[in-house]
Amino acid sequence: DAPTTGRDEPGRGGARAPRAAADVAAHARGAHRLLRELHVAGGERAGVALDLVAREDRRGARRHAGAVLQRGRGQRAGGGAP
Repeated sequence: DAPTTGRDEPGRGGARAPRAAADVAAHARGAHRLLRELHVAGGERAGVALDLVAREDRRGARRHAGAVLQRGRGQRAGGGAP
């Protein structure tokens, strides 16, 4: 089998986009699960941390998705990073 180039799904950021989105989602779920447990154990202060991490995860997920889409557009046009 040939290695994945990221160009086998034109218009969707290549084969890496769905995998990258799944990685971001899994990371966010893991962080939220851990902080929820801390909240139960540690009270109000951990709840504030949970809110901050949730906000930052959403911001990071949007940034990451935008970067994946940008790479996909560049490849579709014939350029882009390898």
